[in-house]
Amino acid sequence: MVRFDLLKADARRSLADVPVSRLSNRTVMIAGASGIIGTHLLYGLTHCQADLGIAIKVYALVRQGVPEHLKPLARSDQVHFLEGDLTEHAYLSSLP
Repeated sequence: MVRFDLLKADARRSLADVPVSRLSNRTVMIAGASGIIGTHLLYGLTHCQADLGIAIKVYALVRQGVPEHLKPLARSDQVHFLEGDLTEHAYLSSLP
């Protein structure tokens, strides 16, 4: 079972000394968003959006549906999930 409170707390701690304001008004795309590194990046970016007020457009690439541990983010308007296979040219061409 995923502890969302721990993911959020870890995001806050790990970004404490990072100049995240440089991401303001930028677009970030996370490939492999459902993996451990991608998940932590997503929770960090949503912390920047919600708690620090930084305007970041976030795209999360997942191969087969949004996994359970990312569904809270999928229900929000903070992250836009895109499903597909990065090895397929048609999918790559369709990315924003």
